[in-house]
Parts: sequence; structure tokens; C-alpha cells
Amino acid sequence: MLGSFGWEAQMFPNSVVQDLEVAHHGTIYRATYFIESGVIHANLVGRLQSTVCWGAKPEDTVRALLHERIVELSTSYERR
Repeated sequence: MLGSFGWEAQMFPNSVVQDLEVAHHGTIYRATYFIESGVIHANLVGRLQSTVCWGAKPEDTVRALLHERIVELSTSYERR
């Protein structure tokens, strides 16, 4: 029997580490993440972040969080 997140149980077993990469202005940024008890735990360029799995696929959620982190890093670098 699948839990409330059927796609999670089928595609993203608990505690299996996944990774994805995003290119931004010629630099490749990498995030690693795993799901445990319906919560995504991600390492986003040195920042650990957790968020609840809702309607979107975990990969899409992590990609969006990684984009936010890249913008944050770009903004803080420009301020220097």
C-alpha cells in the first residue's frame, strides 16, 4: 500500500540520496537530497534545507530551491 505520496514511494524511496545539477552563467551548481517521512532534506551549495513534500515532484522542488540559493549567492557576491 502506498502512503499519501504515492509517487514518493514509487520513485523516491526513503533515504536514497538523489542529486541534480543546474547551470547558471557558465557555472554548474549541484544539490543532493533525500526524502524521509515525507520531508525533503537537501544540501544546496553548502546550505542544508528541509521542506515538506507537497504536490510537486521532489526533483522540481529541489531544483526551485537550488535556483533560489543561486540567486542568493549571486546577490551576496555582487554586494562585496
